Amino acid sequence: MADWGQRAKDKDRDAAIKLIEAAAARGQIVDVDKTKRIQEVKTAGTVGEIELITRGLAVAPAAAAGVPTEPPPVSTPGPPVNPTFQQYAPPTAPRVTEPDPTPPPAVQYGEPLTPSAGTSISTPPMIKRSGGAGKLVLIIVLIVFAGIAVPSFFGIKALVDGIDELDGIDGIGGGDADVFSAEGFEEMIDAVEEETGTTEVFSLSMYPDYAVVDVPTESTGTRYIGYRFDGDLVETFKNKSTDDRRFDLRDLDVEVLQKVLADARKLVEDPTSNYVIVRPPYTDNAWISAYATNDFSETGYLTATLNGKIVMEYPPS
Repeated sequence: MADWGQRAKDKDRDAAIKLIEAAAARGQIVDVDKTKRIQEVKTAGTVGEIELITRGLAVAPAAAAGVPTEPPPVSTPGPPVNPTFQQYAPPTAPRVTEPDPTPPPAVQYGEPLTPSAGTSISTPPMIKRSGGAGKLVLIIVLIVFAGIAVPSFFGIKALVDGIDELDGIDGIGGGDADVFSAEGFEEMIDAVEEETGTTEVFSLSMYPDYAVVDVPTESTGTRYIGYRFDGDLVETFKNKSTDDRRFDLRDLDVEVLQKVLADARKLVEDPTSNYVIVRPPYTDNAWISAYATNDFSETGYLTATLNGKIVMEYPPS
């Protein structure tokens, strides 16, 4: 088996381009997706990159391109398997979250000193009895308060800003159907269950603002229907067979999927496009594949288990 990090050759790229063109001719992908994939194949540096770009376009796209693929389970020979559909997400520019310049609110301790008619505000006894010592005690109290309150405020603010930044990156979420948020992910599952009567699927592909799921048509068997969820669930295609096993969408943790995608984005500088694919593994227990690329066609990808443990990443960190 070839190494995913092995340098790609012209014959690998030519085979992958033919695979993409054939998928477009069948209507499996649109012209914009075809153009984007061909462009990325031409600049792909490794066979692993080519495998991810062409994944889902045929039963064994990697084998057609001369790149490594996972061995299918032993099964009784049957009719030829049609390709599965994967929609590629167009690149989007990352949105930068500006820091909140608003300073922390002033905190007043104790009741305000409001003089009544004919009276005046007197100096606190502690300071009045001993001017120097009283002031020193007051200064120490203020220093202790500042040492606790200020770091706590900015620490909490940094945590909140970090969460907001992750949710606000165009490459991760924030679209019409933010499937990487807990609410958006649950809406997608509910829509699938309402339309099909099940939450079992053969595969799930998640993009910044939509998702694609392959849902079995029967309680047993390999026929399935492909759906796209972008706030509404729309049927996109049907297929008679797949080698993938079933799994339940409700067994997935969206926080793990979001973290794995964030880790993949760290593998390239200024990522502009990314997606996650979830499907049952054959050998290495890597259910999740995350992919990120930038405007220079530099790519990073990794695979992980359902609990987020990284199995493989490229380029290595």
